[in-house]
Formats: sequence, C-alpha cells, structure tokens
Amino acid sequence: MKIKYLAVAIPLAFTGTAFAAPNSGAYVDDPQHEWVQDKLAENIGMPNMIMCFVSALRADAMVNQGPYVALVDMDKCDSSKRGQDTSSSTNVGATTATNYTSVVVNSTRASNDDPMIAHAWFVPNDDGGTAQRIFARAVVTASPSAANPNGQFSVSFCGVPADQANPLSGSCSMFLGSMSADASVLTFSENGMGDHDGSPQPYTTRLTFMKSGTGGSGHIAATGQGPTPVDAGFVYDSQHFKRGQANPGKCFSRNRAQANYSTWRYGVYEADGSRLDLAHPGFPIQATYNGQTYWGGASFWGVFLPGDLLDQVTQVTRVEPGSNTAGTVYDLTKAGGKLYKMTKVDGLMGDLKGQSLMVFLPSNVIAGDTTGNQYELSWDGTQLVAVRKQNGCDQNGCSWTDLAKDANGNALAPTYVTASGLRTSAPFMKALQGFSQSAGGEVRIEVPVSGEFADATPVTTRSRDVVVPGSATPNLVCTERCPKGGLSAGDFTGNTVYQNITFIDWNGTPTTGSSEFVFGPVPVANVISYTFAADGLLMSGAAAVDASTLSLSGNHQYGLQSGRLIDANSASLAAARCSRADEFSPYEQSDTGNMICPWLVDNVPEYYTYETGPNPWNRYVGLTSGGVPVTFDPPMNFVLTVSTDNTTEAAGSPLIGSKVQLNYNGFGDLQGIPGTCVDTTTNQPVTCGTGGDNGQRWVPAFSIKDGTELVNGSSTYYVKYLEREMRFAKVPDSACSTLDLSTPLATALPGAPTDDPRAAMGAEPTVTNAPKVIHGVVQ
Repeated sequence: MKIKYLAVAIPLAFTGTAFAAPNSGAYVDDPQHEWVQDKLAENIGMPNMIMCFVSALRADAMVNQGPYVALVDMDKCDSSKRGQDTSSSTNVGATTATNYTSVVVNSTRASNDDPMIAHAWFVPNDDGGTAQRIFARAVVTASPSAANPNGQFSVSFCGVPADQANPLSGSCSMFLGSMSADASVLTFSENGMGDHDGSPQPYTTRLTFMKSGTGGSGHIAATGQGPTPVDAGFVYDSQHFKRGQANPGKCFSRNRAQANYSTWRYGVYEADGSRLDLAHPGFPIQATYNGQTYWGGASFWGVFLPGDLLDQVTQVTRVEPGSNTAGTVYDLTKAGGKLYKMTKVDGLMGDLKGQSLMVFLPSNVIAGDTTGNQYELSWDGTQLVAVRKQNGCDQNGCSWTDLAKDANGNALAPTYVTASGLRTSAPFMKALQGFSQSAGGEVRIEVPVSGEFADATPVTTRSRDVVVPGSATPNLVCTERCPKGGLSAGDFTGNTVYQNITFIDWNGTPTTGSSEFVFGPVPVANVISYTFAADGLLMSGAAAVDASTLSLSGNHQYGLQSGRLIDANSASLAAARCSRADEFSPYEQSDTGNMICPWLVDNVPEYYTYETGPNPWNRYVGLTSGGVPVTFDPPMNFVLTVSTDNTTEAAGSPLIGSKVQLNYNGFGDLQGIPGTCVDTTTNQPVTCGTGGDNGQRWVPAFSIKDGTELVNGSSTYYVKYLEREMRFAKVPDSACSTLDLSTPLATALPGAPTDDPRAAMGAEPTVTNAPKVIHGVVQ
C-alpha cells in the first residue's frame, strides 16, 4: 500500500499519462507521483514532508520484513528548499549535494484483510535550530486508486528535541499532528513551536477537505507561520478551482492541457526497460560513535554521515546493499577545502540559447551602472539580454532588480550586452567569464574583435575533476580572486578575503588593489603563488586557505571560490603570457611575455580552482584503504537539445534549440535543467529574486517528456518522470463566478491533535544491517 503526497488533496481534472518505449521492465513498473502545487500548500509543509518521507521509505515493499534503515534525501522532500532559487549560486556542489536522513522503519500487516501499519523514527538533518526527533505512525487501510486518489489512511506524528533524555516521555514539545483521509474527507491538524525572527513562536494548522463527485471544497487556517494568520477556503467544480479569504478570490483552470508542470525526479532506463545504474556510483557506509551506529554513503560528490559526525569519526565501514556482512574499513581523509582540475571543452554561443548565465560586468557596460555588478544574462538567438541585476546577498539569499519589467509589472525596453559595447566600455575584457548551472559550471564567451555576438561565437566550458590530497600537484600561480591565507570572520565581514595584487589598468597604469576583480594584465613578477599541501589545503606561504570552521553568509554563503590557478611550469602558463610592442600596441599572446593576461588565462587548456567553507561540498572528504584513495564514477553526462518534441517548452521559447548538459548521479537524480520562477499567488512566471517575501518559487524551466532518448557514447537511454508537481493556469476571476467561497469558509475545522503515536510505537529499534532503501529505491 502506498501513500501519495498530501498536496494531491487539491484535485486534478482527470488523470492518465502516456509514454513511449521501452514497453517492459522497471520503465513500465516504476510508479509515478504527481501532485498539485498551490499557495495553500505552503501552510502544510510538515505533513507534505512526512508524506514524502513515507513514500520514499517504501514501507509497502518491506511489509513484515522487520525493522530496516532507509536513507531519504531531505532536500527532495522539503518543498521550501526544492523551490529555492539556486540560479545565483556559482558553486556546482551547492546544487548537486545530497542531504540524506537515516530513518528506521518497521512495516507490518497481520493479514491481507488487515491494514498496513508503518512506524518511522528519524532525526532530520537540518541547517540550524533545535534538532528534532520525529515519531511517525501510518495506518493504511486502502491504497490510492482512480476513484480515491488519497486512499484510506491515518497518520500521527510527534516531534521532541533530539537530545531529550527520554524521548518517549513528556509532551510532544516541538510539534504534534494528525491526518486522516478516506474517499470523501481529508482532515489535518497540527500544533507546534516554531521560530519567528529568532524568537520561539507557537503555530497551528487546521485543514478540512471534502470531495463530492467532480467537485469539492476545503477550509484551511494557520497561525504563527507568518506576519498574519491565514484563514482561507477553496472550492472547485469539473472545470475551475477557486481560492481566497473571501469572494471573489483567485480563479484557476483545472484543464491539464493548460497547466504547467515541474518535474523534480526522473528515472533513466536501458533499452530493455531496466534502470540505468552507474558502474561505481558509491556505496552505503556505517560509522560508530559513542556506542551508536550511524548510516551514510560515499560517492563522487563526497562522503555523507548525519549531522557533524564526519568531524567526530576517523573510519567508516563499507556495507554492500542487501548484505548483513560488514566489508572494508576505510580511513577518512578530510580537508577544509577542495581543489579541482578544470579542462577546456569547446562549444558555441548557440548551444547556450535561453539558458541563464551569471556574469560580473564592470562599470558602464550597462547604462547607469557606475560601479559594476553581477548580472544574469541570456542569449535569445540574436542578442545577449541582461535579465536582472543583483542588488546584494545576505543569509536569506540574494535580491535582484528585474530589467524586463518595472515595479508595476510593465514591460521595459530590453537591455542588451553587445560585443561592440564591451569593446568600447571595457576594452580589457576579451571574454565574458561566468557560470551556468545548466551548462555544467564555468562558461567563457569570447568577445569578437569586430562585429557582434552570434550563434557561432566561440564558447568554452570546463569539465572538472577533484584533486585527491597527497597526489602530485604542481606549484600554482594566481592573478585574480586570489584568497588570503589565515582567513578570519573579519575578512568576510570586511570583504578582504582576497589578497592585493599589482595589475595594469585599462589606461596602462600599474595599479595595486584587491585581486577580486582584475581585468588588466598582471606582471609575471607580481603573480601570487600557492602550493597544495598533502593535507588537502591550499597554502599561501605558510598560511592555509581554510574557511571550513567559519560561518559564512551573503555573497559567500555557498563558500569561497578562488580564481583560476595555473601550473607554474606548464604549457598553460605559457599560453597565458602576453606582451606588447609598445605602449600604444595591444597585448598579444607570447610564450615568453612578461605579463599574464586574464583573457588568455580563461582560455588555457587546463587550470585549477579551489574552494573552502563550512558547507559539506566546500570540503574534501575521501576514503582510503592502505593509503590508496577510493575512486567513484563521476556523473554520466548527456546533452539535451531542447525541442517541443522532447520537453514541455513551448514553440518560440528562447530555450528551443539550446543544448543543456544533464548530469546523471544515479537513479532518480538527473540534474542540469535551467530554472525559472513563478508567482505563488497567480502561478504565473516572474523574474527570479524580484518578488516579496515568500512571493515566488524557483522551478525547473521545463520538464522532459516521457520516452525522450538520451545518448551517451554509443548507448541510448530513455527518461520518464518519477515525481512532478502541476500548477493550475490562472484564468479571469469571472470564470469562477458560480463558485462560492462562503460555504467552505464556514466548514468546521478539526480540533487540536491529541493522538501521540509514541505509546504505540515504542523505542526506536536497533538496526545493524545496511540500508534496505535509498530514497524510494529498494536495495
């Protein structure tokens, strides 16, 4: 028996999905989950998360097999994180790292005539605040069906502080909730203690949903979850959905053909319908600390263990999925930073059509910008359009100014970045150097010496490999964004994280200043030198470049990244050297030149970059056995040429014809699709970062259609969605004139929750076997 996400309580007009080959195997058998995402669902985040957990635990596949461990990717179940705008992040690790929570599960069923009972005990990995220990109990009497999409079930859940001495005693001090559903009624009730502006604040949520034939209605009330209480209703018939706190409300169409979809998980399959598995994607690990066993995993992206356990242990043990026998014991190699080797890959501007590109533009490139700023650019096939400008970043993310619309939503004249304009206002910029998540990371666009940007303008991206600490690594030199050794918190608050360097400004004058933004040549005698120590840290002289113990926010919330570091004795350094005949001549490449030109550094065959910070992806954590590092397969890469045949993107979209690099990290984890933002009140597109608090969500710009072929080398694979949301299309409010909100707003709400599941569940069982399920995939 399975439970879908609570959000399916907001109904669809009709169901059914058709997809192409293969016609057998897991491609056909793997279930697909779809739910309606609506603003009302923002007030039921906790139950949606728990329902996602229940789905990912696969209790239905583990009935009467005893307690087991399941690993659940928390970020895939937290809608608030799933909807964050990550386009402004210039760190691949920030958008690809998993966040597994270890869950102990016990699923039982006395007979085929009895309900399935699933118990789950877990402590979610969290970014801050008081750690929670959660008890969840689900009693499932009937599975979901076409007539009853929620099935028949009840769920109760309780949260207590994770460090509570006896978690089975006392009240559910962090939260207590319950939910039940049958064919016609769904109710939900939760009381809890949250946080508002750093102070504890109680909150409540109540929901009643009633279904009758092709229509239905609901009432939701919430307190303590925002500046004002919520008391709203919704009502629908076979054609429309209406919500609001009073008439006339907001009106939406229930026609699936008019709706928009965002897919959050995909499956990739072989031609015979079996799941595509990487040869060496990683494996589960276990660690023991203070007499307790903890579960995690190791893969190309690093080593995962719950909480700060990585800082506490020095060894982990490999356990083969499905085996109860402990395997190889590995030593943990840890460092406060991570070095990458970046290798050049050639491409064209047309490959980036419609994709987001984050670029710093110096002063006067954009009219009225006298200081220079970070911009989001996008190539539309004929022009490089400036979409938005970054105003600043803090612990809550980054804010932006929309360059396409004014504050009232009126269209503005497009802002273009032209090659001729760059040659005039920033003659030292021979290339635009930026970041594109959908292009795989760093992107360099050559500025033509004449004419304008075109589809055929040369573009380079970079493949990247992690450099293992202790491996033979050359001495490195830096000319821009050269981080300081001995970093302190004051360096970040005072914006002094980069060393000073002497460079030639565009007037030809030697200038000494921060290496954060260097566009002119740097004398070879003034480059900043580094070594890569055996312990995995970049060294500036005797001082390590290490921010792993510091709390970072604002522009550095995703970690500190260096500029390009070049092997001091390589052909790449020679390729970056330049000189000029006299003060009136331009700098030209010269293997023996006395300068390093930044625009040549951008284009060398290979260079290195370094990152450090408190986030897991900022630090190197690897496994060794007998001193030999363990290697894992990198993600499998696919290039998707966007079309109306293989995606939901509409004809005429600027993304049509663009080439998107997709990274496959293992089943259910296909990443690289560019993003966009939608207004949570109207479900309509909006420029990211320009809305008010909680006024917008980041979503993938398109969904890949079921049956789409992906090619890697000589092999062809097939895609289908596993989990996706649907957003109703906004229509004129007059279309809902026959729907009345007064009735649902008068519907009785459930009382305060009273069903504490702990007595029925008891203490968390001790499980020593390897994880049996990893986010919905039975091992």
